[in-house]
Amino acid sequence: MQRPNNILKSIPFVVNKAEWGRKKVPYAWRLLRQAKENGRTKGKKGEKWVFTELVKFYELWSDVNGIRAKTKAFNPDILVDTYVEGKKAYVILSNLNMKDEKVALNILGVNGNKIKSITAKHLYADEDGPILEHNRFKSKEERLSFVLGAEATAIIEYLFEAEINMDHLLQETKHYATTYLKEIEANVPSEFEFEKLPLTTKNEAVLRIGIGRDHGKLLTPTIKVNGKIFDITGNYRGDDQHIRDQFFGLLEVLIPQHVLQSENSVSITFPDSGGHISSVSMQLFTHIN
Repeated sequence: MQRPNNILKSIPFVVNKAEWGRKKVPYAWRLLRQAKENGRTKGKKGEKWVFTELVKFYELWSDVNGIRAKTKAFNPDILVDTYVEGKKAYVILSNLNMKDEKVALNILGVNGNKIKSITAKHLYADEDGPILEHNRFKSKEERLSFVLGAEATAIIEYLFEAEINMDHLLQETKHYATTYLKEIEANVPSEFEFEKLPLTTKNEAVLRIGIGRDHGKLLTPTIKVNGKIFDITGNYRGDDQHIRDQFFGLLEVLIPQHVLQSENSVSITFPDSGGHISSVSMQLFTHIN
């Protein structure tokens, strides 16, 4: 969903009945099963086909529609997206952490348009399987934050009194450095160049650095963009990937307008050797009006 310029349609990998997969261990990724099989409808008998828990994915997303709006999370482990249609805004939150996260809900740019109601669909897992919970925010305190379950997704629906005015356009483009896949050597800067960024009078950018390293290696390099140093907090997107042979993930750095140039140089330095920088790209956001 973060690549709408490249992907027209995305369909989850779910088959209907998967009869070919029921002889020994039933195939997990199927939409339908028979009532007599084990599951949350355990106790029901017969050959009738019923939905598996995977239908909750469709129930969660069934109402979302509209034009994409700008959304930002300060916690890289919380994925966010927003779509606006008429009087409604759908704010999507997805938790990459293995623990609950309290998310502050701050709305900007509605210019006095009052909120009539807020509801939420919250899909999370318990010991028995997935739960799709429906919430309604009644008090002002409830509207200020939301507790997002571990590895859960919530879609919060805002209903406003009047149609939401989407009169400002933000254009997003993605640009890659001229080189890629560089081996990491201790205290040796890895240099990357970006050519001919289409800058205007109002831009912002996110530098995205892909790194692969053995476990135990540092994930907090010194980063310079056009000579200016940017700090990495160490809170990268996702977990430490301890079940894998190596860590392979993404570091993101917000680059403000005054640092950006048409030709940009990026320097990345680690204090220890080992691993690679796979690629460096830049998301450029241009305010059109």
